Amino acid sequence: MIVKFKYTLLLTIFVNSLVFSQDKTIETYIPDEKTIIAEVWTIATNQEAEIISKKIINSIKANQEWMENYIRSLKLKPGEKMPFHKNFGVSRKDYLFFISSIDKLQLKKLKNINLNINKTPRNISFKFENNYLPVKDFTYDIESNSLITVHGVLDKFSVIDQSEGKSVLGKWIGLQWKKEIVTSINDSFRETIAIGKYKNKQSGIIYYDLKSSQYGSSYFVITYELK
Repeated sequence: MIVKFKYTLLLTIFVNSLVFSQDKTIETYIPDEKTIIAEVWTIATNQEAEIISKKIINSIKANQEWMENYIRSLKLKPGEKMPFHKNFGVSRKDYLFFISSIDKLQLKKLKNINLNINKTPRNISFKFENNYLPVKDFTYDIESNSLITVHGVLDKFSVIDQSEGKSVLGKWIGLQWKKEIVTSINDSFRETIAIGKYKNKQSGIIYYDLKSSQYGSSYFVITYELK
């Protein structure tokens, strides 16, 4: 089952990705074959940490204006986690347990699927041949350097380097596209797709993350051989 719960919202609030400079060519991270067998993964969560996260989410909803001001006042740097505050609605002990659980998250394999990649002079399309994933396909537009999904255009581009840092995905580098509309904590839309490869092996990776007050939350990772 694809991860679909509010715990992933807290991962966004408490954990920031590292962004550095490197190869910006998408062709570096995808194979030449049109159809390949890929593996689908998701996050194996800690049940106790998920219960704590729901309590924090409920407290945040009850103190929404405070939380927004608090986040802005902290000015967290990449990799920094939010310090404990009584307004989180849990004890310091429970909060520290939740924070420590983030660093212990692991990927869990779900199943294999067929990934179809079709290249043209104008775009590259990615299609997942299954009825399992919440997203069936997306397209990379070469001219605009953006991704197009059923939800719209992801045109906020960045380069990811997790080759030295700690990541639940392991050591990898790649490219990321995002569409983000945040009116408030309870009214937001964020869709993120990253395409990259692992540092120490010839394996590619596609990362998908949706957090939406309208569509819910979905998260999955796809890996495949680059040879």
